[in-house]
Amino acid sequence: MVVQRPGAVAQQDAGHRRAAGADRQRAGQDGEHRPHVAFGGGKHFCVGSNLARMEARVALEAILDRLRNVRLPTAELPGVFGLAFRSPRRLPVVFDN
Repeated sequence: MVVQRPGAVAQQDAGHRRAAGADRQRAGQDGEHRPHVAFGGGKHFCVGSNLARMEARVALEAILDRLRNVRLPTAELPGVFGLAFRSPRRLPVVFDN
């Protein structure tokens, strides 16, 4: 059993908040703009990434189920860009009402 004097927990909590504030500033969470890193990587990889991907897939399937005759407006395929995330910059589509 650990016995502490009254107020010790509040002092420890205040010290933790000060240290956490310094960590946030070092990590760039002080309002300064940082580049987008998507789901992160390594030990900092987002634990919700699979859920986010599934939600995107379900949403796109629902949209495509409701649109009739979805197609590209031209026979020319858009260019694919990027090394890590290979995708077109734009993908215009047309569909019937």
